[in-house]
Amino acid sequence: MASVFRGRDTQLRRDVALKVLHPHLAKRKDIVARFQREARAVAALSHPHILQVFDVGSPGEVGADGVAEPPFIVMEVVDGGNLRDFLLDHGAPLAEVVAFFGIGLCSALEVAHAAGIVHRDVKPANVMIAEPGRLVLSDFGVARVEDSDTLVTQTGAVLGTPAFMSPEQAMGEPADARSDLYSLGATLYRLATGALPFSGPTPKVISAISRGDFIAPQRKNPAMGAPLARAIEKLMATDPAHRFQTAVEARSALEEVVKVAGLRDVDKELADYFAGPGEYNAGRTETIVAATLIAARTAVDARAIPRARDLADRVLALAPDHQEALDLVETLGAAPPSNRRAMWLSAALVLVAGGAVAGWLWPRGDDAPPAVVAIDAGAPAADATAVVSLPLGDATVAAVTTDAVPDRVIARVRPKDRPTVRPVVTPDAAPQAVVAPVPVPAVELATVTFAMSAWCDVYIDGTPHGRAVRGDKIEVTAGKHLFSCTQGKNAATWTETRTVKGGSHTSLAGALLAPVPVTVAVSGDRVEIRGKSYKNGEKLRLPPGPHRVKVFRGKAETQSMSVRFRSDRPCKLVDTPRLQCVK
Repeated sequence: MASVFRGRDTQLRRDVALKVLHPHLAKRKDIVARFQREARAVAALSHPHILQVFDVGSPGEVGADGVAEPPFIVMEVVDGGNLRDFLLDHGAPLAEVVAFFGIGLCSALEVAHAAGIVHRDVKPANVMIAEPGRLVLSDFGVARVEDSDTLVTQTGAVLGTPAFMSPEQAMGEPADARSDLYSLGATLYRLATGALPFSGPTPKVISAISRGDFIAPQRKNPAMGAPLARAIEKLMATDPAHRFQTAVEARSALEEVVKVAGLRDVDKELADYFAGPGEYNAGRTETIVAATLIAARTAVDARAIPRARDLADRVLALAPDHQEALDLVETLGAAPPSNRRAMWLSAALVLVAGGAVAGWLWPRGDDAPPAVVAIDAGAPAADATAVVSLPLGDATVAAVTTDAVPDRVIARVRPKDRPTVRPVVTPDAAPQAVVAPVPVPAVELATVTFAMSAWCDVYIDGTPHGRAVRGDKIEVTAGKHLFSCTQGKNAATWTETRTVKGGSHTSLAGALLAPVPVTVAVSGDRVEIRGKSYKNGEKLRLPPGPHRVKVFRGKAETQSMSVRFRSDRPCKLVDTPRLQCVK
């Protein structure tokens, strides 16, 4: 619709962003009228998470140089980049950070929707990062240049971005505030998983959107936890009636996600996060684990078992070996996660009552019916051992009873016939358990974890293993393997061949994006980047992405601005006419 320039307001002496309507569109009175009408409507909105509009220029006005000016909008300048680029540089953030993103955007949409404005193009690229970590929703109403709500305008431009469109918008139907909430859900899906909810050619994407055919977000990233996943899925409901009906409702659901983690101050948390994502994740994980565990205990006391399971799983997603969380899921009857991809299959439970033994086999989900097997415990003494084998996918659960068997025997199995049987001790009996012969593969196993510098998808010997999640253990056979983590075809990829020993654990760490060579060439004496000082003329290497840079002459700070270091080229850091990277 328009070109955007950085400009200087000579009257107020401040930098501004100038959005100028393309000449071929400026010739159409209906487009110009809509462009100006919506720009003025947004200018009336006052909210910290909405890009501020300062002025609107009318077509035909003669500038100082005597030339007629095209229609334009004057807006605030935001130097921190956008969430799309930040995600590419730093990978998917913690679930709580994603929820904070959503809370800020819901606040912006509340104000816009109350004023009768539907954004229609909510997406990570339209969410900008202002200092200090303030999210700003931009491009309000620019796509709405036609009075009709058709999918394609008379100029041939698609209204909105296909991967983030609501079903009604994609099908050319009228879109209301709930359409923005769907796009918000798709945005949070992208931020939480590192993947688009829909991808491919536009016709294929639109067809998938209309069917609601997307992979559940928690399958893409198990570490995000069920509460955030449920909020995203409700936002992305195909039927608008099944979504949150207002941004206020959506914000309330997202606030619950962060409250459980003991985090409440949106502005402070986002400022800390953008100041150093890696340091923030490391520092907050322990806090989130402790608070979530307390909430899980409270849920147990209230007999809210599904909620307690969700919270315990969230703890194990962040701390897979947390003993109290493991004990909690065992108490609740839920299987502890094993590397968040191949879940431990649930237990076979044998109860002795009135001379009969009944066994229940619980699958992972709460909604699947149990299989029930009756065992005759009154058999002759010679046949006092009764064996039942319950098929469970590729594995088998074997439970055995004898006269001395206690009230119950719990058997946990993993896929590929790897059972363990443990009797539950009761005060009245000395438990014994006999395990029926079950084939166990003579294969030595090891575990590996991936700790990468950015989001990527794991491949082991060419076989996909899902998104890389820190602390997420993946089982492999002992021996030599080719490990790789990639962001896609022809994109950043890390690869390493490593031999692992049986019973060992190996941590694989790597950087997908190489550090950027930076030469300091400012007019001052030194610069300060992320709290570290570098002398003028010094050469250094920094991770790609936005960095807060301060220029000093002596003790006086002369400039301070967020500068983006691109991964595809070296940077010469200069401060004239402004602080920026040049080739």
